[in-house]
Amino acid sequence: MGLRDILQTGIGTCGADDLLSTAAEEMEKSDAKVVVVIGELGRPVSLLTEHDVVSAANRLGGLMGEIRVWEAMPQGLQTARIDDDPRRLERAMLRAKRALALIVDREGKPIGVVSSKALGDTNRSTGPEPAKPGH
Repeated sequence: MGLRDILQTGIGTCGADDLLSTAAEEMEKSDAKVVVVIGELGRPVSLLTEHDVVSAANRLGGLMGEIRVWEAMPQGLQTARIDDDPRRLERAMLRAKRALALIVDREGKPIGVVSSKALGDTNRSTGPEPAKPGH
C-alpha cells in the first residue's frame, strides 16, 4: 500500500497574509480540517489545521477576522512525493514531531495530505519492512 492509497485530496489553500476566517472558510468548503498555506513565492510553506486556528484565536485574544494566517501557522513543513515509501515518511514525521505531511507531485505541486495516524495504521497492516540483504 502506498501514499496514494491513504492520501486526503481536495485540500484548500490560503495565503500566509490571509485572515484566519478565510482559512476557516477554505477548510469548510473542502470539508477538511486543514489548508495548505502558500507563501509569497507561490510555494507551500505550512499546513494550517482547525486546531491551529482555534489555538491562535485563544492565544492572541482576537477574532478569526482579525488574525492573519502567518500568526497561527506552524513553522516548517513536512513534505513527501507521492511515490515515497510510507515507512520512511512515518519515521521522518516522528523525528520532526509532525502529525501531517504535504504530499506533492514530481513538480512539487501539492496534491493532498497524509496523517501520521493513517501512515501508522497502513504500515502496521502491511507488516514489517523487509530485511535488507546482509543485515
